[in-house]
Amino acid sequence: MGTSVALVTPYVFLKEDYVFSPHPGLNQMLKINSQKHYFRRPNVSLLTLASYLDDSYDIHYVDEQYTEIDFSKDYDIVAISIMTVNAYRGYQIADRFREKGCHVIIGGIHTVLAPAEVKEHADTVVTGEGEEAWKQFLADFKAAKPQPFYYGASMNLDESPPPRYDLLPNDFFYSPLFNKEVYSYQYSRGCPHRCNFCASSKAYGKKYRTKSVDHFMTCVDSAAQRAKGDFVLFFADDDITIKRRPAIEMFERMADYPIKWVGCADIAISDDPELMAAMAKANCEVVIVGLESLDGTILEEVDPFKAKYFKNNYGECVNRIQDAGLPIYGSFIVGFDGDTVESYQRIYEFVSKHQIHKSSISMLVPYPQTTIYDQLKAQNRLLYDNYWDKCTGAYPLFKPKDMTIDEMMEGTYWITRKLAEGAENRMLRM
Repeated sequence: MGTSVALVTPYVFLKEDYVFSPHPGLNQMLKINSQKHYFRRPNVSLLTLASYLDDSYDIHYVDEQYTEIDFSKDYDIVAISIMTVNAYRGYQIADRFREKGCHVIIGGIHTVLAPAEVKEHADTVVTGEGEEAWKQFLADFKAAKPQPFYYGASMNLDESPPPRYDLLPNDFFYSPLFNKEVYSYQYSRGCPHRCNFCASSKAYGKKYRTKSVDHFMTCVDSAAQRAKGDFVLFFADDDITIKRRPAIEMFERMADYPIKWVGCADIAISDDPELMAAMAKANCEVVIVGLESLDGTILEEVDPFKAKYFKNNYGECVNRIQDAGLPIYGSFIVGFDGDTVESYQRIYEFVSKHQIHKSSISMLVPYPQTTIYDQLKAQNRLLYDNYWDKCTGAYPLFKPKDMTIDEMMEGTYWITRKLAEGAENRMLRM
């Protein structure tokens, strides 16, 4: 037997007793929506790391999205990937396996935000990009000298191998939301924008990097062969369009495949007809655009880049994108200083006026090490000391400045219901 490795993904929003929100109506609505549009995906990061495990390793993919964890099993290495929202569950899993004598290594974006906290539950912690750190860890583990911390630096993404989806059955990729298989791949890392609520650049940095188009298209081709028909390509990226020329080439080549795609882009694509035409020709299912706020003063604080487009007329930008054949999933956040109960009505009217395909709204989440977290902590406005499991966007985590906590919760419930009704009506008219 070779070295046994368990690649573990803790659950997020999957247990029946999980509370999305303390607001009964919002909690019930989100639970129903989660069941109706169940969209689970295998862990891209862990399965990318699996590509470094040769035949001398006995590989086990253990994912609570699909099955319960069998804690009676023994592994030499247990590798856990955590986000902030599932960090506490990750710690529970880590503690159970460490009690059995397994060597637990934890990575993921939350390790960058709270490395000392994570180390309390792990033998080894990886912060930053995982590929090179993982390779070094495996060599050190084989030599019986694993280190407590590994720090992953920015890497050439063409040296990052495709995820080992061959380890999983096809039904792991089926999504009732799309009624077909969904394959996730990462094309880029890093983001030059400086949104005050975002933690992503802490993990990947501000320098934007992409895979070469040729390298990325090998992933698309692999998924096409596996799916044996049309499928949905999900970009596991913060923004797929910052480098416009390679993005155009990528979408032009994707148009040759019988697929649809979902990914994030910024409002700047509204200025680029050539790019939007290529994105539409590649059969865009929906493009996720972070609109964040409809208040110019708030946007100046959040991200001056977005504020510039707001001044140039957000509505016209949205119209140009959707008129180009790119249905928008508009993402909004409420709870910034300056937001009031009127903010919800303003967002609803904007979405309705511009017939935005789908929209979501969340309460502001102050992730650790972000600008907004430091601000709220300094002002003694955080409601909890430990709240990672409440980082759902449907849970109030701080005292808003210009409305009450109850008003923020009630407003989020009201607009979530109204937006869901609007989306259903638009679908009926199609």
